[in-house]
Amino acid sequence: KPQAGQMKKITAAIKEFTSAKNLAPKFAPPRYYLGVMYVWTMEYEKARDALKSACDINPSFHQAMVKLAEAYWRLKKVDKALAECERAIGIAPKYGPAYTIRGVCRLKSGDAKGALADFEQAKKLGEEGLGELTEMAKHEVEGPGWKQTFTCETANYIVTTPVSQELADDIGKHAEVIRKTYTKIFPEIV
Repeated sequence: KPQAGQMKKITAAIKEFTSAKNLAPKFAPPRYYLGVMYVWTMEYEKARDALKSACDINPSFHQAMVKLAEAYWRLKKVDKALAECERAIGIAPKYGPAYTIRGVCRLKSGDAKGALADFEQAKKLGEEGLGELTEMAKHEVEGPGWKQTFTCETANYIVTTPVSQELADDIGKHAEVIRKTYTKIFPEIV
């Protein structure tokens, strides 16, 4: 989320790009930059609309497709996000951010192996700052690397620990109690 000083600049930029969009209705870049601003301000529906419009105007605008994928991901529409990443990669297979966002979407949807491959490809293409995401995916694919593990599988969780079976069972039981409590308090979340 932008800091207070940045918000004034972003708000001014949104006004400028909105004006440019209206002056040039068949020109995609103002819509793209408007979408980027809306992603920064976490107005993901507006970002989606602006970026989708940019992609409709210019069906080869792979950067807009990747930002649109990010907006869809933020809106929890992972399938649509993945589809936009595929389109972008089909157009520009050497565009690293497409692999980064696709990797995030794959990790979110449970495809850690695919996510790991995407993060490694993004890194080969010059993307930086993927260490933590790569480690998360590796951990999912390869496991934690402990000498001995104890696992407890509940209705909603799989708990793995290197300490003891008793601890794994205890954590699993407590996780289910916490979930049940949250479900009662916040039924719209679950």
